This record gives sequence, structure tokens and C-alpha cells, in this order.
Amino acid sequence: MNVIDYGHVFDGVLYHGTISNLDGVPKATWTYEKNGEKVTEDRPIDLPAFRSLWNRVTNLDVFKRNRVRDAERPVDPVADHVVGIIFGDKDQPQRVFFAIPVGEADPQFQSWLKSLNVPNQAPAAAPSPSVADGPKKFISHAADRERVYPKYFGKEFTVDRDKQPNGPAIDVITFEPGEDSRGKKRDFYTLVTSGMSDGAMRVPKAAPFRRAELILYVEKPKKQYIALLRFLAQLPHLQETTWYGFGTTMPNGEPPQPIFNDSVLNCYLFLDPVVGKDNTLHEKLVFEGDPVTMLWIVPITHDERQYIMDESLEEFLNLLDRKEHPFILNEKRKPYLRSRS
Repeated sequence: MNVIDYGHVFDGVLYHGTISNLDGVPKATWTYEKNGEKVTEDRPIDLPAFRSLWNRVTNLDVFKRNRVRDAERPVDPVADHVVGIIFGDKDQPQRVFFAIPVGEADPQFQSWLKSLNVPNQAPAAAPSPSVADGPKKFISHAADRERVYPKYFGKEFTVDRDKQPNGPAIDVITFEPGEDSRGKKRDFYTLVTSGMSDGAMRVPKAAPFRRAELILYVEKPKKQYIALLRFLAQLPHLQETTWYGFGTTMPNGEPPQPIFNDSVLNCYLFLDPVVGKDNTLHEKLVFEGDPVTMLWIVPITHDERQYIMDESLEEFLNLLDRKEHPFILNEKRKPYLRSRS
């Protein structure tokens, strides 16, 4: 069970929204007054959009620093955006509350508000940032990527353009089954991001790459996969502490939530691609002196992620070899490890 509860007064009207994924079906219901009458309105929301909203509440610094820890503290929906999350067991749910000041100019929070889709509201309710604090500008290298990608992934492809970017525009390119430029057969679909590498990630000094793109190999493409790739590619540019490299892991929210419906996979592992020469992209793409690496998204379970942290990445990679882990995504695969709890 995961519920986001939101309340704020815009122009004298209280807008209250309940956004949930009860029974695995996302739903957004809003109540407010219009012409003196109470209005109840259901607004469209899909599962990737809900997961994006939830993950940002649990991960972004703006929520962490505005968490309400005093249960006796009064909240003011005029002065604050009042946000609550409910999760866990339905009979004994856990609740966490946040009060974000109406003047909060954090661009990550403004992006979250926009995604919240409050009825009849413009997305921003904060002062315009100064030039010094303005959004970072990114140089698009889309043409370079679309020139190089077909040599690796095939000639036939479609591009899903990012029409409302948060940071660099993240396009997602779907390559159809076929052959690469060397005549090697690829009898699966390849989904690749194009735009994440327009900005450098904030990586540790020892990290070999600052720029990356993400890849998934699938039997059939889905809109959900495109949304997932775009969401993950945006995070390093929205969260200062998020970066990806070979062997890094990340939970899908806190607590971790299933990435796919009816799936036990709720965390991510980032590895070098294992198909053809896909792991040599950095030899062909270099932006502003930084080679661009390609990272393969491998959904894993919480227990598998814990195993990596407790044992080692090498041990887990050996386990993947023993299990003959397929490179083509399997949403419903069974866990390779039993819970240690």
C-alpha cells in the first residue's frame, strides 16, 4: 500500500488530492470548491507516473529537510504544501508528513508539483530564480548519438522525444530486431536513452565515467519501459547524490516498491552491457572530453541487493552466471536468493 496525500490552498481554495496505488492500480482523486460547490475529480495517472511521484517524495532532499517530526506541530495549508505518505501493511500503516513552504524555489520540488497535476493550477508557486540560481543549460548531442547508435543497435528505430524535460531532454530510442553494422543478428528489441549524457554526473573521483546512457533489452517494447528509462536517466540531474556506474545499485523507492506489476524485482543494478560491442560505446562518443559509457539496467530484488553489499559484486555476478541470467528482461523472474531476515 502506497498513498500520497496532498493539501494546499490556492487563491483561497483548498485543493486536496489522494494519489494511491491500492491493489496495484494507480488512482488520483482531487476535491476542491468551485462556484460554492464541492467538486470531486479523478485525474488520469499511470503506474510509471505514480512511481516517479512516490520515489521523489522518498528521495529528494527538499522533502527530507521539510519532514514534520513533531506530531503536535500544526500545519498550515496556506503557508505550506502539506504532503503525507502512507505505506506498509493496511492494518498497521506507517505515516510520514512534510510541510514544504509555499516560497520553496527548489526546481526539483517545482518539477514534482508539476507532475502532481493539481486541478486548475499552474505548476509553479514560487518566486522566479535569479540568473545565478537559474536552471543549468545543457548542450544537446542528440544528433551525435543518433549517428553512432545505429552502428551498435541496428538500422531500424523509432524515437520517443522528451517533450517536457526536467534537466536535459531524455529521448528514448527503440531499435527493432535486425542486424548491427557488423552483420551480427539481434533478435530482440533494444531500448536506449539519448540525453542523459548531455550532462555530467556528480561522481566520486575514482569513477571512470562521468557521462552515461542507459540500455534495456526486451522481447517486446512497452510504454512502461520508456517511462522507466526516462525516469532513471533524469535522476542524476535532479538529485545531487545520485549517480550510476558499473556495479552501483539503487532501491526503487524507500521502502523499495515493485518495478513491475506482480513482480518481486524492486531494486536496480547497473552493469556493462553483455551484448555484442554495446560496452564499447565510450570509444565512439566523447562529449566535452568525457567518454560516454553505456549502462545495462538489471532489475534485482532487495535481498539480492543486500547480498551485493554484504558479500561482493563479484560473488553476485558469479551467481548470475550460475543461474544463466538472461540479458532479455524478464519482469516475472523468481528471486535468486532467499530472504535473510
